[in-house]
Amino acid sequence: MDHRRDAVHVTDVVLLREQLAAAGTEDVTLLQDSPFGPVFTFTGPQGCRLTGHGS
Repeated sequence: MDHRRDAVHVTDVVLLREQLAAAGTEDVTLLQDSPFGPVFTFTGPQGCRLTGHGS
């Protein structure tokens, strides 16, 4: 398994997290505060960990 971690910036990180969790996406974490705004991570369809962050 590739353990790369990539980040994506979105305008509504809360909505994206809710949609991914509702769709049954693997390993969706809780929102956390960061210097980049709220962030969460999840496992993408190819097994990579992705970090979503907003402003």
